[in-house]
Amino acid sequence: GSQKRMDYTVIGDGVNLSARLESVTKEYGCDIILSESTYNLCRDRIVVRELDQIRVKGKNQAVRIYELIGKTDLSLTDKRKRFLDLYQAGRNAYIKRDFNQALKYFTDALDIQPNDRPVKTHINRAKNYCDHPPDDSWDGVYTMTTK
Repeated sequence: GSQKRMDYTVIGDGVNLSARLESVTKEYGCDIILSESTYNLCRDRIVVRELDQIRVKGKNQAVRIYELIGKTDLSLTDKRKRFLDLYQAGRNAYIKRDFNQALKYFTDALDIQPNDRPVKTHINRAKNYCDHPPDDSWDGVYTMTTK
């Protein structure tokens, strides 16, 4: 090759997080997942569901992740609104360590959308925490174990 030839790559936290979030979409069964920083840039133009707060492999800092629902002018059905409200109530109870209440909300949400993977994920986690409560240092953040 030429002595003037250069090879460029993109490196940095943003690129690393993007790569990790790409694999997270598969785990949560969502088409598009946004990080908190991306969501904050366009929050006035979109409707989202706050999915979780995670720590991706290789990072110590947690990040909130969101599922893109649509543009703000999207008209949601009452059923969809109820589902989103139940999911958020479940997340709130989960973060407060009220895992039994979280299970109730998530189970009600699952009745509305039986194939929703984030709900199933949170049901499994809440059941596990009911049986084996987390220690006092638990901060509600889920640490991803794979890239």
